[in-house]
Amino acid sequence: LEGIDVPPESDGPDLSQLEVLALGLLDDLRPPCNEIMIDWYLNQLSYEQIAEKHKYKNANTAKKIKGDCLSRARGAAEKLLRTKEL
Repeated sequence: LEGIDVPPESDGPDLSQLEVLALGLLDDLRPPCNEIMIDWYLNQLSYEQIAEKHKYKNANTAKKIKGDCLSRARGAAEKLLRTKEL
């Protein structure tokens, strides 16, 4: 996830643990956030493609919604990282 600093492997947690946590966060996001994040990061769709797929007005709307979803995901990730020992 953008905006989260991952320490170098020798100084931090096993990356596979972080990947599992990130996928868990995607599962916890409600639609359309989970779908948009998957479309952007995993399916590598453009904002135009996301707007068309989700029937948004335009690419700027898709970008705004993705930004809002990313903020929610960051907050959830920060909370989770504070409560888990990796």
